[in-house]
Amino acid sequence: MKTPILFITFNRPEQTDRVFAEIRKARPEKLFIAADGPRNNRPGDIEKCAKTRKIIEKVDWPCNLKTLFQDKNLGCKIGATTAISWFFDHVEEGIILEDDCIPDQSFFPFCAEMLNHFKNEEKVVMICGYNINENSEIPYSYTFSRYGHLWGWASWRRVWKQYDVTMKVWKSKENRRKIKKAMGDRQHWNYRQWLYNETYHGRKDTWDYQWESYRLLHNQLSIIPATNMIENIGFGADATHTKQKDSHLLIKRRVIAFPLVHNPNIIADDNYDRLLRPPNKAPSMWIRNLKETTKTSAKDIVPPFLYRTIRWILLHQKKFKPRWNTLQYKPMEGIQMYFDPSGSWQKKMLESSYDKFLFDRLCDIGASNKVIYDIGAHVGYHSLYFARMVGEGGKIFAFEPNNNNFDRIKLNLNHNKDLEKRIGIFNIAISDEYGTAEFNINNDIEGGRSSGNFIGGAHPFWSRDIYKIKGFVKTRVKTIPIDMFREHLGIDSSPDIIKLDIEGAEYLALKGAKNTLLSKRPIIFMEIHSMQSMFEVITFLTSLSYSSRIIHVEDNGICYIEAQSQKL
Repeated sequence: MKTPILFITFNRPEQTDRVFAEIRKARPEKLFIAADGPRNNRPGDIEKCAKTRKIIEKVDWPCNLKTLFQDKNLGCKIGATTAISWFFDHVEEGIILEDDCIPDQSFFPFCAEMLNHFKNEEKVVMICGYNINENSEIPYSYTFSRYGHLWGWASWRRVWKQYDVTMKVWKSKENRRKIKKAMGDRQHWNYRQWLYNETYHGRKDTWDYQWESYRLLHNQLSIIPATNMIENIGFGADATHTKQKDSHLLIKRRVIAFPLVHNPNIIADDNYDRLLRPPNKAPSMWIRNLKETTKTSAKDIVPPFLYRTIRWILLHQKKFKPRWNTLQYKPMEGIQMYFDPSGSWQKKMLESSYDKFLFDRLCDIGASNKVIYDIGAHVGYHSLYFARMVGEGGKIFAFEPNNNNFDRIKLNLNHNKDLEKRIGIFNIAISDEYGTAEFNINNDIEGGRSSGNFIGGAHPFWSRDIYKIKGFVKTRVKTIPIDMFREHLGIDSSPDIIKLDIEGAEYLALKGAKNTLLSKRPIIFMEIHSMQSMFEVITFLTSLSYSSRIIHVEDNGICYIEAQSQKL
């Protein structure tokens, strides 16, 4: 393979290895590998980035290899543009692949031939390997698009010199008018106008819309192959933008036929470009701005308590329809869970982003063969995840006092028989005393309110009046301290790891676990819902020679902390 290749990587060693396997088959004479640096707020990045960069050890053919490994994280926008600019500083033309785009082997000779065939055609600026249309009936080996795809592409230095990361073309009203005219499609314009505007103002960390807007302004075209040759394996929580697991964009790669049949008509294919319209009708910019202005004004005018109440009422008018969902990502592949996939927290479970920071941290620590207490188990997602992580030699004990949530856990476990034997479940609350306690409960699982249940002695996130408005009612629930698990529940296995998410009662649970913490010294992960809870928890753990640190902060200020014993 004489055409140079740039391979852009970051922190996904498994995906990187799969893509590199195809590059290795092509055996390029010149290979450039660029890698962004680890993020400061993601402890696991250091190890993942290091593993990813070891890919260079697999270059086992005669090759002029160059690397650009960043010490610090530049982000999607600056990281990609820096890598591509570095590449074209060294070569006149070449192929660019990212760590989640697996090419068919025919992609490489296709790009090589297209780079040579159109090297002097100023109107053609990019060769794509991806085709969104699985049933393409293009009479030639390729067609042309106003847009193009960056999942495996090729271009020339002459083109990249035009690139402007600041997107100054968008500043001109006349330029925006020309771009709109070039699209010739209102729905396309409404959708992309918003994306371009977000990119220009720095609210979207990406590098591609800068180039796309420039190409539209100057009526430049991209080559689209008749057959899709790129398979994207980057959909999921690890991705920067493509976090959903199910998408019409996920298309299998196939081989393109040779010899290529060249297309003499260098004009945009309207039929193909219509396929790129957003699936849902997009509102115009002025409607978006009106909504945002109304929302901001309401926050300024309406008292906070009333604003939150109105917003909550509007958001919870939706009627949910739960069904069985099969999860598709590691280590949860094949697990079935019952919920409405259109809900907010449910979507996160489907795409693997739900509390991913916690599972990433457990991967770093190592959970194999461990005993984990899942206290505040909700509908069993964490317990199922933990069960896969600990393996056959581990054990999970899950505790959930809400009867409806508990029934949902049992239902989910019943559909995952291979994991059911690893998980013991208990319909009780964890506190500092054995007996009963006032329990503020809501049984709206799909709407998300059932996760906010709390016992009377807790320090919950909102005032208790707000919980009344949200439909919470008082009842009684059985409570038990962790130190009494063996005596009253017959649990002989002491915990290696404790996960606590009990809506402000974390301090009470820790008090009831004092002997267990002193003897077993488990690692503790807990969600903290108030300043008072934070003070009580940190003070108590410090007295037991535990050190604590914040590992995650939600947008609403709720924190997740990790605590480890300082005693060996």
